[in-house]
Amino acid sequence: VTLMASPQMVAATKAAAARIGVTHFTFLYAVYAVFLSRMTGSDTVCTTFQSAGRRTIGASELVQGVFSNALLMATAVDENESIAALATRLKGDIREAVAHEIFPYHHVSRRTGLRGRYAINWFPYVPEVAYDDLEVRRLDMKDNQDDDDLNVRFTHVGEEIQLHIFYKASAFGAARVQGMARTLLALAEALAEDVDRPT
Repeated sequence: VTLMASPQMVAATKAAAARIGVTHFTFLYAVYAVFLSRMTGSDTVCTTFQSAGRRTIGASELVQGVFSNALLMATAVDENESIAALATRLKGDIREAVAHEIFPYHHVSRRTGLRGRYAINWFPYVPEVAYDDLEVRRLDMKDNQDDDDLNVRFTHVGEEIQLHIFYKASAFGAARVQGMARTLLALAEALAEDVDRPT
């Protein structure tokens, strides 16, 4: 399922993130945590996000290929906490997870018993590149899939943001995921209006 975020939502959430002092991704990650908490009825949500995985590999800038690793996080969501407080806490949790990105996801999952059924990822805008005798193409999100129940991906297309949600067909139907996508974007815009009120 793919939806284009409205310019108003993009501007509002970007401004909210700046007011709080977090990245745009971290703000939307906090919104996703609130969304999942409401959807599942749980006050703790287990999610994953992808890390570049290169920070702990020596001379990785000289190596071509993917070092990516899924980082697992359990986030407590309190309806009395503001989105500003949640996003600020999440900022620290994300940094802590990235600091330990060397540990493979499957090892962490096996040792903790946790499995992230819900993922979120951020694909920033990258300008087109051209090389002689080499074709470089953008990743087409429609051709990419994984085994999460829900995988939310925000991709930048110039100044616009597209929301892609991949889903496990045995867990959700297309119409429900379409509704989830609209709800997630609306929730993000609503929480951006007043970052200090309870979520």
